Amino acid sequence: PDGLGFYDLNKLSYIVSIDTIDPQMVEYGMRGGHLNALPIAMNAQTVYINRSAYERFGLDVPRTWDDLFAAAKVMNGECYPISMIEKSAWLYCIAYAEQTTGRKIISPEGKLEFTADDFQIMIDFYCRLINEKVMPNVEYAGDYDLEDDVTAGVVAWLSDAENECANAISLGWDVTAAEYTAAEGTPVGTGWYMKPATMYAISHSTAHPEEAARLLDFLLNSPVMAKLQGVEKGIPLSEPARRTLEEAGMLNGIQYQAFLRMQEVDTLSSINPKMENSSVITAFREACNEVLFEKSTSHEQAVLLYDKISEAWK
Repeated sequence: PDGLGFYDLNKLSYIVSIDTIDPQMVEYGMRGGHLNALPIAMNAQTVYINRSAYERFGLDVPRTWDDLFAAAKVMNGECYPISMIEKSAWLYCIAYAEQTTGRKIISPEGKLEFTADDFQIMIDFYCRLINEKVMPNVEYAGDYDLEDDVTAGVVAWLSDAENECANAISLGWDVTAAEYTAAEGTPVGTGWYMKPATMYAISHSTAHPEEAARLLDFLLNSPVMAKLQGVEKGIPLSEPARRTLEEAGMLNGIQYQAFLRMQEVDTLSSINPKMENSSVITAFREACNEVLFEKSTSHEQAVLLYDKISEAWK
């Protein structure tokens, strides 16, 4: 937290070409005024839609929450408009609640901003998604892959684009990285979050900082490394690495689509690591199930969830 856990890369900027990366992205590696690490690529939850499946039902690619509920009525149980795993559902419902309330779940300082009422909005929304057959319960998400034609979309990390979509694309289906779901009239990207996919750092105790810096610069910016690595670790943030891939015809496909989708909006927020706390995410899913199976009310579960998250995020 004080920024002293890694070598300050600013001291090695005469070797590492830091200016090849957007300064806003470099900020993700700053701690206590020290540049701890440099991001290779960025990651964000992304909406992937099988346009072929939507067209089969006479539907356009969904943009809003209302579009998804309307699609579920038309699909009438033949397939789900969308599917996602537990963490994606948690972040998806955060997006909805932030758009609904106008508040962030957590402040830039790491303080919990949501109230129990806000968590009730999230629980009620998740239960509505399940009850109106917009998506399957996250516990069964693994049974609803795009290629199986039982779901017409998926929400997943940008870095998982190929894993989630490649099989469906190989079948000839038109899969696209859609807009970040938003309420009508709300700026696209509001309530959605991004983070570094991977970062490079140098040990604070290294006896060879200059040698390590030369290696780091090679990994980030070298055309040789760019071609070797391709997009395995995400679409590179380094401008020369990305230019190398573009010239080699290696910047294409669904992951690149998702990257461009992320690049085109300026409303994405920086995710706080607390938001990915697995115990909190599991607590949210368990609270939703208590309501879905009519063992409790959303108000009761929201109060309990608020207390659990307050404790976990101290």
